Amino acid sequence: RIPDALSRALLVTMLGLALWTGLLLPAAVATQAVQTAPELFHALRREAEDDPSATLADAQHRLAMTQDATTRFWLLLGMGRLHAALEDLKAAQGAFSQAESTLASIPGAGAPMALWLEVERTAIALDLGVPEDFVPRMQSLGEKVKQIGDPILTCSTTAWELWGLVNMRSHDEAWLAAEKVERCAQAAGLDYLQ
Repeated sequence: RIPDALSRALLVTMLGLALWTGLLLPAAVATQAVQTAPELFHALRREAEDDPSATLADAQHRLAMTQDATTRFWLLLGMGRLHAALEDLKAAQGAFSQAESTLASIPGAGAPMALWLEVERTAIALDLGVPEDFVPRMQSLGEKVKQIGDPILTCSTTAWELWGLVNMRSHDEAWLAAEKVERCAQAAGLDYLQ
């Protein structure tokens, strides 16, 4: 039995603090941790420059060894890009579909992770040829990305826009996009985009 209002207020405050630190704070930290691409994803992109087949085999091995949904999501996203680089678009689509299913199982996964998936999925359209709507779609995604404030994904989106412009032979616009990519890649430390 709680004897007075002060004791009840103290108990409620302590209970609230315990709930915040025990339940809500870890969920908030977990949400923050899954919103931006981890080093693992960037390492796959860098390693793929030397040997995409070996990098894909390594990613598949890592995927088989982990049960962590967030790690699986980023591995699948990277594997989709690797399959596309190896011109296996069916496997790329499969990896992206698995990443989408995995994303649905991650507590606290939000718009940033979904946008990473959407950008990578849209980017493989370049491997199929350049659809007329590719650059506008990537620019639209770039606007969404700017709203969430992920500089690395913004840079990635601009890089895909650049490749779309190059493939469409829009050289003046491509030059401007290349300058933006150079600046953002240097600022974000993305050597594979420089």
